[in-house]
Amino acid sequence: MSMQKLNPNTIANQLEDAHQRTMALIDGLSAAQLMGPLLASVNPLLWEIGHAAYFYEYWVLRHHLNRPGMREDADRLYDSISIAHDDRWDLPLPELQQTLAYIQAVEDRVKDCLAAGEDAQRDYLAQYAVYHHDIAVAFHRAAECPRVVGRVAGAVKGVARLLYGCTRIFPGHVCG
Repeated sequence: MSMQKLNPNTIANQLEDAHQRTMALIDGLSAAQLMGPLLASVNPLLWEIGHAAYFYEYWVLRHHLNRPGMREDADRLYDSISIAHDDRWDLPLPELQQTLAYIQAVEDRVKDCLAAGEDAQRDYLAQYAVYHHDIAVAFHRAAECPRVVGRVAGAVKGVARLLYGCTRIFPGHVCG
C-alpha cells in the first residue's frame, strides 16, 4: 500500500494537526512525566518530540533540500538509528520550551518549503514525516486512553499510569 499523493497545502495542514495533537498531549505534564520510566515499548515523550522535529529536518530539509541543520547537536540527540533505545533517557535533552522551539522552527521551515511550488519528492518525504510524527503521538495517546486499544486495555492503562501518573488524553478528559 502506498501513500496517497497529497498537495503541499494539505500536507502543511496535516503537519499543523500533528503539532496541535502533540501540544494537547503534553499540556500540563511535568518534566518527570515527559520523560517517564525506561520501558522497552516506548521512548521518553520529550525525546519523541525532538525526534519528530529531527525527522522532518533530516529527511525534508537536510537530505532532500540540502539545507543546513538547525541544531548542532541534533544527530547526537535524536537520531534513532545511532542512539540505542535505553540510552535516550540519559541524553542531555533540551528543556521542554527549547524542544518546542526546535520543533516549531523546523515545522515553520518545512511549511515554507511546501509553499514553494511543486516537488513530488519533498512532498512525499514531508508526508512521511507527518505520518511518523502522528505515529508517536498516537502511541502515547493510546497508552493514555485504554479504550482505544481494546483487549489490552488493562496493560496499556498500566503503562499510561507508569509514564504519566494518569490516564489523561487531553486536558479535562479522563479515560475510563
